[in-house]
Amino acid sequence: MRCLAVFFIVFIFQSIYSYGQGNSFLTLFENKIQKADRYYQNQFYIEALDIYQRSLKKDTGSLSLKIKIAKCYKALQKYQDATQLYASIIKDSACKADERLNYVQLLILQGHMDQAKQEYLNYYRQIGDERSAKSVQAMEGLKGFYKDHLFYKVVPLSVNTTNEEFCPVYYDEGVVFISDRMDSPYIRKYTSTDGKYFCKAFYKKPGKSNVVNRELKIAGIANGNIGPVDFYKEEKEMVFSYNPEPSAKKKATRLGLYFASKDEKGE
Repeated sequence: MRCLAVFFIVFIFQSIYSYGQGNSFLTLFENKIQKADRYYQNQFYIEALDIYQRSLKKDTGSLSLKIKIAKCYKALQKYQDATQLYASIIKDSACKADERLNYVQLLILQGHMDQAKQEYLNYYRQIGDERSAKSVQAMEGLKGFYKDHLFYKVVPLSVNTTNEEFCPVYYDEGVVFISDRMDSPYIRKYTSTDGKYFCKAFYKKPGKSNVVNRELKIAGIANGNIGPVDFYKEEKEMVFSYNPEPSAKKKATRLGLYFASKDEKGE
């Protein structure tokens, strides 16, 4: 009896060792579905999908496996496969109403609006959730929402360079934006940590010229990254974020919020 117990203990430890140091003792005994669920939770969707599909071959009528496979398809952006599978899932009498909403989302992602509206109505009849009825109303208004794009044309501004331009705000009949472009053709100020140019605020008046009118100078602000910025109180006050350049005394600096006001000269 003692020999049998010793053999069992040796077998357990040998199995755990051969299973790998990165796995816990409990995972040794979990079944395949539990293992696939763990894969899915850790976003290993391909591994989870493989196990679910092999398990479905042995249990072709399993609704829960079909739902798990459909969710894997969706996570992998295989929307067509997920939609086809959900179309059969929602026909199952044991299917919960929430799965119909997943089906609707997939239909919308693929542009099948009329079918999505019908499924929303089916969900409303099944549950009585008024939000689904409101969703149908919103979808019916999409055509009116999109028709405005015919009156607008999106074009790049001439002020753009090969550097980064971002966070534009209206200011003084022009625009203030953030850029990591060079300060001037002759002076280059760049960070000591990554060698990139500092982000500064620049002002550009309307017009076809690609010349930036000026850098937005802020008293008391030395080298560092500025932006985004915003203006209030008739553009006399400004709030902005600023990250000072690290120094020998202070090797790490944090991004903070700062305020600035125009002086009597309007600067």
